[in-house]
Amino acid sequence: MTATLDKYGRIVIPKVVREAIGLKENMALQLSQEGNKIIIEPILNYVEEGAFLFFTGRIDGHSTDWVNEDRTLRDEELLGL
Repeated sequence: MTATLDKYGRIVIPKVVREAIGLKENMALQLSQEGNKIIIEPILNYVEEGAFLFFTGRIDGHSTDWVNEDRTLRDEELLGL
């Protein structure tokens, strides 16, 4: 598989590759170099420690808003509202 570098230094990562490794639009990527190779890795918003996953990303808004919204949706679903 090949790609072409445009005059602005951009390349298009083929859809099949993006899907295979879980790249999404606007996802942050880590770039590194090993010799003449460029390594592109997604920056994940979690770390794994044993059997636990810990969120390390940025939260927009206040977390209590998310909890209250989730509770409301759950109540509506369970109560058929």
